Amino acid sequence: MRQPEAGGQPFDYEQLKHSFGWTGAAGMLGAIVFLIGDLLLYFTTSGERDFTAIMSQLPLWRLYVGGALGLVGSWFYTLGTWQVYVAVRPAGDGTRVVRLEQLPR
Repeated sequence: MRQPEAGGQPFDYEQLKHSFGWTGAAGMLGAIVFLIGDLLLYFTTSGERDFTAIMSQLPLWRLYVGGALGLVGSWFYTLGTWQVYVAVRPAGDGTRVVRLEQLPR
């Protein structure tokens, strides 16, 4: 059923529920892929804290795969941000923009 939203345009809530399902799954998949990529790049059992020292001792395959997973994860994570856009869409154009001077100090 289409009902008017705050901007006066019709809004399809069934389409919204459907898009929340697949975009939410894409966002979660992106977060998991990011996690695996970060673990490949930064995880070590040596207790070292310096990232350059950690990465200089890693096998080359871990650098390649960790970097590639970051790229793949970013696309899925970006699809997941569709939920944020759709969630603030009924608020109207004027309330979506937050100015820095409006933020609490």
